[in-house]
Amino acid sequence: MDLKTRPECLFGAAILFVAVAPLARAQEKGAAQTLTLEQAVRMALQQNPAFQTSADEAEATRARLKQVQSAWYPRFDFHRGLHTRK
Repeated sequence: MDLKTRPECLFGAAILFVAVAPLARAQEKGAAQTLTLEQAVRMALQQNPAFQTSADEAEATRARLKQVQSAWYPRFDFHRGLHTRK
């Protein structure tokens, strides 16, 4: 598989494009800004709705996993009631 067609490379290029596009617009307005690669990637991830959706789905999956795992733990039920004799 060619390095340029690997999904990881394409995804990385897409993230960088998303990060650079707002900067290009900012420079058009006269605001020059220099970013490190780490800052550009962080900005791209923060502004990418698909990434946020994936993060939310991962969090929901972890919560469901904890719920399923809880079935293996002992369960204690306490009931309190008032009974009257007739």
